[in-house]
Amino acid sequence: MGPLKFDERLLGKGAQVGNDSWFSLSVKQLGLKVMLNPQAMVDHFPAERADGARDSLTKEKCFENTANYVAISVSNQNLWTKFKFIIFHLLIGNRFCPGVFYFAHGLVKRPKELPTIVRGGWSGFFAGLKLSKEFEKTPPRFATGPINNKGM
Repeated sequence: MGPLKFDERLLGKGAQVGNDSWFSLSVKQLGLKVMLNPQAMVDHFPAERADGARDSLTKEKCFENTANYVAISVSNQNLWTKFKFIIFHLLIGNRFCPGVFYFAHGLVKRPKELPTIVRGGWSGFFAGLKLSKEFEKTPPRFATGPINNKGM
């Protein structure tokens, strides 16, 4: 679709979620409008999840999901929005990168996995901030190829 391209710099097997987000944001930034056909039918075929089982939270999976999410959410945002995003993650977080709230939740729900989740998630958070700077220099829709970003 013209200059829009999927970005190979996103990490891991679950990168298609990030690419979908980037593609949608790029369409919006270009001023294009998406028109949906109400008569269109979508078939979803059963398949194995590309990013593994939903309940399997490995250090690598937490790292990749958080890095992609942070990079996409933070790049090309103003300083105030970045600040709010960081504060939200410190206080609330999410299941891949727990802040205070999700840390307390993890103590109850999965105390044995929590150290792995915290290490993977927060190292992914900082890798995502670094990747967002790369995205600001070279936006994904104009990306030329993968970069070597092994932050783990």
